[in-house]
Amino acid sequence: MLFVALFFNALLLFYVVYLLRCAWYWNRIREAAPAEPSKELPLVSVIVPARNEAANVQACVEAILNQAYPPNRFELILVNDHSEDATVELARAAAKAHSNFRILNLATQTGTAYKKAAVAQGIAASKGEIMVTTDADCVMGPHWLQTMVARFDANTGLVSGPVLLEGARVFGQFQALEFMGLIAVGAASIASGNPTMCNGANLAYRKSAFEEVGGFAGIDHI
Repeated sequence: MLFVALFFNALLLFYVVYLLRCAWYWNRIREAAPAEPSKELPLVSVIVPARNEAANVQACVEAILNQAYPPNRFELILVNDHSEDATVELARAAAKAHSNFRILNLATQTGTAYKKAAVAQGIAASKGEIMVTTDADCVMGPHWLQTMVARFDANTGLVSGPVLLEGARVFGQFQALEFMGLIAVGAASIASGNPTMCNGANLAYRKSAFEEVGGFAGIDHI
């Protein structure tokens, strides 16, 4: 019993120290100012994989296409992952007045990682220098792209952004709280120089960096 008590006390101490370390690095994170419009902004490709997202895709597409980032400096590529609902039709309707929008249909996929296949196909067809990925059930503010791009300098390969999960009911609020904890720990680990995780619903990286590591090769089945 003494051993068990000592073990759990040590585990608790480790957990407290770990949380304090996360808090320390979290407080060192500084908010990025939006990229200056006067500067030559990089061309950005926003990749959105979507499968049966009729309930969400219209709001997502509208939020992305209404960014403060200049329309001639970004494109939105929606990759339709064999949707069986009105995802494609609703996306087209939301983007009918925008020329920087394209829809691709995911090619026949034999593996299990459909989402990675959709992202990879979108990147292969993209024109941008920086790839930004998000999900079709996400809605973002008008300065989202500006803020993500502002984090890039000549030595930056990847930028991870926060994701907020919303829940109206009590269970949903608990899920949101847990999710927020994961986002905070991931951000703190990046700030410490020892990144552990990030979320693909708000992720940006240089296309050259993606190609340099072989994309999803080796993990495309996960």
